Amino acid sequence: MKNITMNQKQMDHLRHINREILQQKNRLQKLRALQQGRVRQAPGLPSLSPQDAQERYAAQLRELEESTARHLEKCLEEARALQDFIQGVEDSQTRQLLSLRYLECLTWQQVAFRMGYCDEQTPRKQSQAFFKRQQKEVKAGVAQK
Repeated sequence: MKNITMNQKQMDHLRHINREILQQKNRLQKLRALQQGRVRQAPGLPSLSPQDAQERYAAQLRELEESTARHLEKCLEEARALQDFIQGVEDSQTRQLLSLRYLECLTWQQVAFRMGYCDEQTPRKQSQAFFKRQQKEVKAGVAQK
């Protein structure tokens, strides 16, 4: 394994960041569609004529694009750290499990199905065992220093 370590809490945090990236991109698409007049209404936003939408949403869209760009850059840095960590895992089955769960944001049930298990507890337990082993290795490494 590479010299990168992460615990389950950090992995879950990064999983939520990946979801957040998708939500931000989705909101941008909705605002662009409203501004361009391709749709007349989006959930949580008032219905406007195409001309009014262009003017009203232009400033909001610019602000959201700038904010999203900053946020995405931060998220992508953290996601790259997650990818580096997963690529450093020696066991291919564990790498697959971690990729499905934390990079693709699948549920445990979806992970189990993709990996050929009929019970979601199997990959969940494998993940817990991996993090316990890793935690022991980290503690052992600290104790040796």
